Amino acid sequence: MDAADRIAIADVVARYSDAVNANDAAAWEETWAEECTWQLGPDRLLRGRDEVVAFWRAAMASFESVLQMVGHGRAREEGDGAVGSWTVFEVGRRDGANGLVIGCYQDRYTRQEGAWLFAERRFTATYRGGLPAGSFTALPSLPGNF
Repeated sequence: MDAADRIAIADVVARYSDAVNANDAAAWEETWAEECTWQLGPDRLLRGRDEVVAFWRAAMASFESVLQMVGHGRAREEGDGAVGSWTVFEVGRRDGANGLVIGCYQDRYTRQEGAWLFAERRFTATYRGGLPAGSFTALPSLPGNF
């Protein structure tokens, strides 16, 4: 896999988390292939972009505030697509309680119309728990056409 593809895959991962932070369903949806799967645990497998996005919208509505950060990751070619894994940290507030989730996404990517998209994301949480009381402030919008 060449450097341009690695950068493009890292970009789709970053755009995914940025859309979570902005609660931007349209931008988040644009990171997924039409035929995709999203596994959030052994008993929660979503199929197809419509189902994935509908679930995400409902989940995001439950947050008072959320901030997702991507840690280290990697990607490599596999077959006619690519696979990768990324560490994710998410701090959020629901029902007046602060929480932290740390985990790893294992991904399959597909290239469609020259762009890398998620064909599959499987999340494994390595930590879920509370945080001390604190406050959240919404992220400011970037000026211009970002």
